Amino acid sequence: MSVPKFWDPPEYQNVGGMRNFVGKHGNILMTKSEALSIGSTVKLDCDTELETTFVAISSYHNNECPNMAQLIFSRANCPQRIHVTVADQVDEGDVKCSKPKVPCEEDPTH
Repeated sequence: MSVPKFWDPPEYQNVGGMRNFVGKHGNILMTKSEALSIGSTVKLDCDTELETTFVAISSYHNNECPNMAQLIFSRANCPQRIHVTVADQVDEGDVKCSKPKVPCEEDPTH
C-alpha cells in the first residue's frame, strides 16, 4: 500500500513545514487561528463565505457505508459545506462506499 505524501505547501517551509506549524509535530494542539488558516471555505452567495467541514470515513467491509455517507449530506443544513473522503477496504462482493444505492444523476436530492 502506498500513502500520499503529507500535504506540505511551500508557504509553510519558513516555519519548519506544515507538521511543525500545526502542533509542533503532534506535541501540542493547533490553535484556532492555525486551524482556520489551513481550512477551506465555500461561497454560498455574493456576501456569504463559510468554512467547510471535512469528514473522513474509514470503512472496513462495511456494507452500510454508502448509507452513512448519504446521511451526512442529507442531515446537513448546508451540504455544500461538507467534504467527505473515504478509505474503503473491501473484498470482492462487498458494497463500495463510493457506490450509492441511487446515483446522484438519477436523484440529486437522495
